[in-house]
Amino acid sequence: MEAFTREVIKIIKIIPAGKVCTYGRIAAMAGQPNGARQVTRVIHSMSRKHDLPWNRIINAKGRISLPKPG
Repeated sequence: MEAFTREVIKIIKIIPAGKVCTYGRIAAMAGQPNGARQVTRVIHSMSRKHDLPWNRIINAKGRISLPKPG
């Protein structure tokens, strides 16, 4: 597992209940200020394995990003 992925997992796990953080902020905290899409990749591939609270991560518009139906 690469260092960025480890950092993203660590950061997501410490987001307290009732609080949220943006993909971009997590990426910046993990050392890649332009890595918001990579944060999405980590969440998609690692959420179940690491029991990540994905619902605490929001987009720049302040919303949870869910796939569109269809």
